[in-house]
Amino acid sequence: MASVLIRKPRDPDKKGIIAVYESEGFLDYARSRPNLEVIIATVDAYFAELVSDPASIILYIADLDHRVAGFSIARKGAEATWEVQAGVYFDDRKQGTGRALLN
Repeated sequence: MASVLIRKPRDPDKKGIIAVYESEGFLDYARSRPNLEVIIATVDAYFAELVSDPASIILYIADLDHRVAGFSIARKGAEATWEVQAGVYFDDRKQGTGRALLN
């Protein structure tokens, strides 16, 4: 396995994040299949927040062989930082990608 690079996102990563949201690995923990329009709007909102208020959000991408293998998103509150979501593309699970994102 190639080593995973944890990095800040770039605009082209949106498609990869959306693919992770839609993957089996993410859906293992979802009650129902997410609506694609909602997923796209959510990812767009996170990227807009990165530009408008970068201190309020933390977003990292797991880059494996120059593609998005996973992501983690956390929001900064006034007194604490807490995880919002993390996901790894199904085929990249069980290889330490999720652990690298959360570390």
